[in-house]
Amino acid sequence: MAAAAYTSCSKIYNDYDGLTHDYSRKGGLKYSRVFLPTHAPPEWTDRAVLWNEVETAEKTKNSRLAREIIVALPVELTLEQNIRLIEEYVKTQFVDDGMCADVSIHDTDGHNPHAHILLTVRPLKENGGWQSKTEKEYLCIRDGVEQGFTASEFLSAQKDGWEKQYLYLADGIKKYLPPSQAKGCERISKYPKSSKLGRQNQISQKWNSKEQLFAWRRAWAEEMNRHLELAGHSIRVDHRSFKAQGIDRQPTIHEGVFAARCERRGRKSDRREINRSIFRDNSALAYWAEAVIDLTKALVMLIPVIANLLEAIRTQLIILVYDWKYNHGKMSEKRDDIARMKRAVPYIRANSTVLEQKRTEKAELEAVLQHIPKIRKKKRKEIEAKIYGINEEISELEAELSRLGQIAGSTVEDAERRIRAVEGQLNRLEKWDESLDEAIEEAIEQFRAKKAEAADCDQTELNDDRKKLRPQKYGEAYDTIEEQYGICDMSRLLASQKNAAKLLGEEPDDKIVFPKPEIKKPAVKKHRDDIEI
Repeated sequence: MAAAAYTSCSKIYNDYDGLTHDYSRKGGLKYSRVFLPTHAPPEWTDRAVLWNEVETAEKTKNSRLAREIIVALPVELTLEQNIRLIEEYVKTQFVDDGMCADVSIHDTDGHNPHAHILLTVRPLKENGGWQSKTEKEYLCIRDGVEQGFTASEFLSAQKDGWEKQYLYLADGIKKYLPPSQAKGCERISKYPKSSKLGRQNQISQKWNSKEQLFAWRRAWAEEMNRHLELAGHSIRVDHRSFKAQGIDRQPTIHEGVFAARCERRGRKSDRREINRSIFRDNSALAYWAEAVIDLTKALVMLIPVIANLLEAIRTQLIILVYDWKYNHGKMSEKRDDIARMKRAVPYIRANSTVLEQKRTEKAELEAVLQHIPKIRKKKRKEIEAKIYGINEEISELEAELSRLGQIAGSTVEDAERRIRAVEGQLNRLEKWDESLDEAIEEAIEQFRAKKAEAADCDQTELNDDRKKLRPQKYGEAYDTIEEQYGICDMSRLLASQKNAAKLLGEEPDDKIVFPKPEIKKPAVKKHRDDIEI
């Protein structure tokens, strides 16, 4: 609540603790707005209502209420252009995925525009209520095999012979048994056996993943570059670190507004001193890097230099092929998701229609039952039996709609909205695929050109030098991929290495070997008599 008031420079009363968070006198606010998914209550556009609802939904004192993302906005764009940039990014990446977003743009001195994005962490139901972060999972048993089911899944699993397990006292020993095997045993608990933590909501699990964080970072760089290009600027940004980009330069640290304020008042700022030192080091590094380039050009025919150049290009190609494979896997997932959701739409429509009919039929029978005297027991039993049967059918239809809701949505409108959102994600992946194809072709051409320059070299010696460098280059490729995706799939890396070798017309390595770690010998303690005084 305090974060929402602070970033929006507003005054918000917290219903939970009765405190008023007032930051209305804070300066630097240039823009503020709350974005909502289509199925969220419209009154949540008032941030006080939204964040009080978030507080109400959480029951524990250490609950996570929001996720905050801070992005730097390009100074090359005007305020109006930056607003369009942040609005499009928030809508495509967060709101279309089901989150509520509270966005505020700050720029206190005119040189540091940035945006605070506060996001809700719970997915929304179709009726505008909050979904649970976890769902109770019952550990059921059938033929000696134990398996977990949620309440909605158990309705179908029960028909296939799965039973819940309860705690019984059998021959003086407490044990979990299904009712069919507990005859003559005393049941000592009414609660069925369940997993300790339950089953995490799949949507929350995706939002909390490291992979999703890297996807948001990449999407922000792509969106910013697109708006810079539309505005006619040649400058571009990259979400990757200097190391991942292959830039041998030390990054500066964030200074913040307080560092500049300190120096204006005549005091030293440690952060600015550190950055000045980094600038001096980078200048020296750039000088020597240029000197090395000049020396490399002069000694271009040296075999070790050529071997290093060829292996560097080959390593970059392996990373590009890994990206290509990862992207094709994601595109395949998105296409499967779209196809699965489209197949589910007719069933959602049909089940929803039948469910409404059954509910109407039940209501009519209940109305008839109210007007039948209690003395007419036979007639009342007939109608009650029909109502019971309809209730069973309603439960089955609701369970089926719940299952379909996990695939596409509880309603046709929600399914169509989700399909459009996934199609948008697929479109962005297809554009990335085109750029990867171009980069792969460029790397192959560059490799062939360098190979042609080395045609007069001793090829046996050149290949030996390249093989010696290969473990180190594989280590660099692994580190780059792990930094970009949060994890490096070794089987995909090996396949990428083989594909890269094939594209270059070379023999692939049978396995990927990393450089051996340096083992430091333990220091030998001197005997007291050997210590110099």
